[in-house]
Amino acid sequence: MQLIWECFINFFEIVLFYIFIHQKLHTKKDLTGIRVKQYLFLFFRFVVVCFMNQTDVPSTYTLTLSCLLEICFACVFYSDKFLYKTFIGLLYTVLCMIAEFIPFFSLTLLTNIPSAELLSFGTLRTPVTVLYLTLVAALVFLFRYLFNKEPSATLLQKVCYTVISFSGIAIGHYVLLTMIYSEQFGIHEISHRLAIINLIFMLLFLALLVFIYQLGITYSNTQKLIELKKARTLEEKEYRNMMTKVTALRNMKHDLDNHLNALEMMAKQLASPEMYRYIDGLRNSLESSHIFVSTGNLAVDCILSSKISLAKDYNIHTDFSVLLNSNFRMDAVTICSLLGNLWDNAIEACQNIFLSDTNESPYITFYMKPYQDMTIIHIENNFCGELSYHPDGELQTTKQEPEHGIGLKRITNIVNKEQGIIKIDINKPVFSVHILIPDKGELE
Repeated sequence: MQLIWECFINFFEIVLFYIFIHQKLHTKKDLTGIRVKQYLFLFFRFVVVCFMNQTDVPSTYTLTLSCLLEICFACVFYSDKFLYKTFIGLLYTVLCMIAEFIPFFSLTLLTNIPSAELLSFGTLRTPVTVLYLTLVAALVFLFRYLFNKEPSATLLQKVCYTVISFSGIAIGHYVLLTMIYSEQFGIHEISHRLAIINLIFMLLFLALLVFIYQLGITYSNTQKLIELKKARTLEEKEYRNMMTKVTALRNMKHDLDNHLNALEMMAKQLASPEMYRYIDGLRNSLESSHIFVSTGNLAVDCILSSKISLAKDYNIHTDFSVLLNSNFRMDAVTICSLLGNLWDNAIEACQNIFLSDTNESPYITFYMKPYQDMTIIHIENNFCGELSYHPDGELQTTKQEPEHGIGLKRITNIVNKEQGIIKIDINKPVFSVHILIPDKGELE
């Protein structure tokens, strides 16, 4: 009967562990039969721990191996960062140790009940165990809403964190064992002092883990800000270069139109039909090879003129319609970054169609228009092949070059910053992005 009860305890711990870790981490999407493999791994962990508990293996070894198996479980079946997976695995072990210590502390210190009564084959083993499992379940559901962000760290910091974590767990468990042995040998005063020391140590150790976790979050946020700053710098540089080139090209086209008009008048006066036809052909060639969008917003005109002309150079069929009102609120660099990334993604997808065996003709459809104090931005293109996803399930771009910024993630960040809404529809072979941006009057 005692064996069945101990197995039940281990089983309940594994169930709570799976609930805890499954709430915190993101399951790998590319692993086939993952649920079956998870259950087999947990069953292996269950058998190993039950065997070690029923033999003369020291409990310290059992605790260490159990903790390692939990971390391995997180690393094998979940796609989050290693530091975050390690933190979650270790956190569950610490929560179990705290839940295990509370009954010993409260009963042995406050009621003077011998610790032998609380251990295996003790008369109070069953109610104490029920209290322990209840506390673990309560802590699991309490921490469900905490520590949901992924921290980042350098390799040295990860190693130090792992060493500190395992050392703290080992020390806390060793103090608990020492307290139990002192109680069994009748040294109650030392046992009580160790109980207080262990309680303070476990609380401080948990606080240390949380502090390290917060440092990792701060480091992660700092790295993201650095990436965004680099992306913004590249965008501003690209914007300035584009504005300079498009403005120079417009001036050149304007001057060339004047020169062609003058030449056309001279050709008519000289009655030279061949020269007249040549000038007319040159004018038509200039009009068809360089597309200039005119919306009244210089930044929008420049970026769309550049990207539409680029798409045409790649023989990508484009349809576009742009209408802006006076309340359109986005600054020049931001709208260039947003539209540039949208068009870069669409053009790259269309280029991949040319490289594939399909006979499909690539196309891009784009429009911007006002809608109820907002501006709709819509782009649609066809694509082939498989899309790439971030470990958390978020769609991501396949570009690798640094000058492309950070793709769809950057688009989403811009839309969120502008308090807008973005929706991505994938209905192969069609990929479309719908964006709503509030106008100035809507936010003021």
